[in-house]
Amino acid sequence: MKREEYIKTDSWIDQANDFTNPNLLFAQKALSFLRKGRGVKLLHTGPEKLDCSLGDHAGGSIPNLIFKTGGTTGVPKDVVHDSMTIFSAVESLCLRTEANGFSCVQCLPLYHIGGWMQLERAWRTGGTVFFCNYRDLNQPELKKILQGRLLSLVPTQLHCLVTDSKACSNLRGCSGIFVGGAAMSEELAEMSRKEDLPIVPCYGMTETAGMITMLDYSDFAAGQNGVGSVLPNTEMRSSEKDGSICVRTKSLCHSSGLESYHANQWFETADFGIEDKIGRWNILGRLDGLINSGGEKVNPVSVQQAIMATGHVRECLVATEPNEKWGESMLAWVTPRNCPIQKIKDSLKGNLRPFEIPKKWKTVEKLPLNEAGKHNIHI
Repeated sequence: MKREEYIKTDSWIDQANDFTNPNLLFAQKALSFLRKGRGVKLLHTGPEKLDCSLGDHAGGSIPNLIFKTGGTTGVPKDVVHDSMTIFSAVESLCLRTEANGFSCVQCLPLYHIGGWMQLERAWRTGGTVFFCNYRDLNQPELKKILQGRLLSLVPTQLHCLVTDSKACSNLRGCSGIFVGGAAMSEELAEMSRKEDLPIVPCYGMTETAGMITMLDYSDFAAGQNGVGSVLPNTEMRSSEKDGSICVRTKSLCHSSGLESYHANQWFETADFGIEDKIGRWNILGRLDGLINSGGEKVNPVSVQQAIMATGHVRECLVATEPNEKWGESMLAWVTPRNCPIQKIKDSLKGNLRPFEIPKKWKTVEKLPLNEAGKHNIHI
């Protein structure tokens, strides 16, 4: 694996691909820019499209990669990486897995770091890439293609697939299924274990060029939850100030919005979590996602997990809305399993404090997903 060079041929494209796939065409175009030392800005062209467009951003001697992030929690900002930080991210995964090459099935949007890094791993290790929509992973013709390959999903995508017997049969052939972007519920984890899926929970962000921790499949299969231990070239700790997770890694971006970073500094995230005695992490939520209701801080992720643990709902999303009396109040969107809302609320008593139980509930047949496979609810 060469530090500053991208693969010079199209040998990375699996021949089973549909060669008119817009993500494949975009990846070819982006790669041609990077080979020439030109920067690439990854953009989203529309809410209903899975492709993305290319903007030329001139880098220095090493081409820049620019991602947009922060749109779900604030004003979108540019996150700038280059070939060196991306290389470090791929190198860390190689060192951890001791793999010689990464081939993958790519079904995440390429303007997201999780989608883009699958290309980088294949390009830099001599692997191949097959492009498809995650909803097609139950198709019989994909069974052979998935065999021995890596796949990256977010939990909501996995939730859609784990109840499909044909999809599970195909997914068992993967060498690993990285699951990140949000926490897995205990129910989803157990369903995945029951189906013997090779799940590898992980944690990372755009600023770190993707994953910086992973939980080995053997530990996950044995019942361990969380996102595992840090990858090589990375350190993590909890801030003494507010408990936020701080990261120091060789794959840290050069800048995010108006903030610039250098290689050896600690980066303070908006996430908080705990580390066990042997160095495995569990991410508990986001500091900027806490709901302040009547002076009480509530973690919506914990509330979602408690609602899912009742066994009375298939899906759940806890959101916040303004409230004149309390400042903020919780709103729970759920897909019940033939169960009245009151029964769900009664099941939460004793597991959640009274102020943690949502006051407002809305039922839907299915929670809508955006093209990244994340819940797309607008209050």
